[in-house]
Amino acid sequence: MRKGDDLTFPLGEETYTLSVKALVNFLMGDDYGVFVVSRAVPPEVKKSRDLMALLEASDVVFIRNNQEHSPAEAADHLQSKLEHAKAEVRTLDDFIEKVASRSWLSGKPYLIRLPDGRTVEAEAWFRERSAELAPEPGTED
Repeated sequence: MRKGDDLTFPLGEETYTLSVKALVNFLMGDDYGVFVVSRAVPPEVKKSRDLMALLEASDVVFIRNNQEHSPAEAADHLQSKLEHAKAEVRTLDDFIEKVASRSWLSGKPYLIRLPDGRTVEAEAWFRERSAELAPEPGTED
């Protein structure tokens, strides 16, 4: 392994990533390496984060319970919801249906106002964006 390399491995029921941050090799004496072990991010969680990043980088208005929010505010809100619902969110569909589509309190669907002035339901917007995400390596389109 070299600096910058990652190795993912299972341990018990969890999956972890070992990241090489530094390798120092003295000609004589005390060689050392700096490694970080962290829980691996499941592909579906990564896709959910990618969707939130697309939202945050977009030029839309997010409408939640009749109040307008910036894309950054919307992404923060959805990230907070995802943290609370992480046990129930196993797939990208779960994220879209249970987190990104409607208010838990009012049940009202979230809306997205597009730059051209049209308003669409957030569920449809997220499903369309999810089709744009790159497939995982080794999977079919």
